[in-house]
Amino acid sequence: MQVDACGGMTPRTEQAALRQIETAGGVVTSVAGLVSDMVRDFTTPVGRQAIASLHEPV
Repeated sequence: MQVDACGGMTPRTEQAALRQIETAGGVVTSVAGLVSDMVRDFTTPVGRQAIASLHEPV
């Protein structure tokens, strides 16, 4: 699992950072989760493009 933008350097500090984000009212999610929330229908041209972009190497 890769976590971006949380400030954790080890599994312990990563979990602490994620709890701090949630305590402050933030929502911890994944890129795939964010895309799924934004694009509800993956059968449309935009939906197919969005899902394809998740499978492209970074």
